[in-house]
Amino acid sequence: MKKYTYIFTLAIASIFLLNGCKDALDLNPHNSLPEQDVVNETYARQLINGVYEQMQLLDYYGRDFQVVSEVIGDNVKITSANSNRFLNEFRYLWNPTLSSQTATWQAIYKTIYAANIVINELPESNVTIPYKGEAYFLRALAHLDAARRFARPYTNVATNPSAANSGIPVVLEAVKDPANFHPNRNTLEETYNAIIGDLKRAQEMAPDMSSGSSEVYRGSKDAATALLCRVYLYMGRYEDCINEANKIVSKYPLWSTENISTAFSGNNTSEEIFSLKFKSTENRGADNFGQMYNNPDIGYGDIRPTGAFLALMDDSDIRWTFVEEKDGDFFLTKFAGNTAEGADGLVDIKILRIAEIYLSRAEAYAKLGDVSSSLADLNKLRMSRGLSAFTSSGVDALTEEIKIQRKLEFVGEGLRGTDIFRNNETRKIEDADALSSLPISPDNFRVAFSIPIAEMDANPNMVQNPGY
Repeated sequence: MKKYTYIFTLAIASIFLLNGCKDALDLNPHNSLPEQDVVNETYARQLINGVYEQMQLLDYYGRDFQVVSEVIGDNVKITSANSNRFLNEFRYLWNPTLSSQTATWQAIYKTIYAANIVINELPESNVTIPYKGEAYFLRALAHLDAARRFARPYTNVATNPSAANSGIPVVLEAVKDPANFHPNRNTLEETYNAIIGDLKRAQEMAPDMSSGSSEVYRGSKDAATALLCRVYLYMGRYEDCINEANKIVSKYPLWSTENISTAFSGNNTSEEIFSLKFKSTENRGADNFGQMYNNPDIGYGDIRPTGAFLALMDDSDIRWTFVEEKDGDFFLTKFAGNTAEGADGLVDIKILRIAEIYLSRAEAYAKLGDVSSSLADLNKLRMSRGLSAFTSSGVDALTEEIKIQRKLEFVGEGLRGTDIFRNNETRKIEDADALSSLPISPDNFRVAFSIPIAEMDANPNMVQNPGY
């Protein structure tokens, strides 16, 4: 019998969805109800919470997707002192049989299926429109995450966005017969166009939010705008990136040097635009996200900042508060734990925040040659982190400084791997204590992960990425 792939597990996803959302948003579950009795206005909120619950799976934002997205970059290292986790990903030695990537593939498409139920099956009314807007946002995020993992970056030197099978399967309908649903891969251009379409619908339909409010845990209009800003940056559509950033950049205050030290252990802070909430009742103990980074007295301490990363940090940089030295080794403490939830390594996953919008707009301005506007955004971020203003007026120096600030700002947040290859740089680990890892050039076939073998076996229309 062939293994279940993401399509075969869509039926399972509907069970998760219709069983309600136990803890994430304090809703009472409604168990054992047939689909026709649940997919209606009465249960609209439970249905959308089912989508968030899919995203919380350990294989997705619960831990693995974020961790893998980080270890394929160059900010962090894994040394010989490890718990045997994420070694293949760090060393770029994965293959189609790697079970962790199969699980992430399935988790992403379970999320997409759950969103499709809300979008396509839930009747539209004044009550349900905001929930449908959230579902459009979440479906866009999941498709983008799949593209970041299993396709090449849009601006990568080896990418042809219009080439057949250059993207990922874009699934926009609720699947009625999962066992006989065998989608083709879309082009990367089609993939990104579908994501943009969903985000524009979310901008129209999703709920409003304000800085520092509990709406940060829902896919809002502003969350759609922030993600659209990221998408346009990844595509090299810099004017569009700036236009989206302009809509929200003034609404969310950057963390200050006084409050940044508690930002990642706090709830719905000023910078957050979209975060995934994890409560104490969802404590996974040793499997909590932050335990991969916490020092070995608390967690595993497997993933540590590299020497090259630490060398980029100025003595006055307030982000040193996220670095801990212990017995001559350095550890990242951003994700030590949410003080309100009281569990080591259990934190809200801050997926979109305003610091990214400032740096994305700064990069877009620089790429368009608007140095003064780029400097203004860059220095807004720098000074909020305790640094002096950057003064160079050269575009090359400015662009390099923006890259450095993205490295320092988002370490541990899973953006660096994509940044390396969309900018056509080489991934290399500069740290003598790190496990050996060969440099990966931007045209290397491993820039895109392999499609899981389970999917290849079960879907006759699936095409493997080149090189595997």
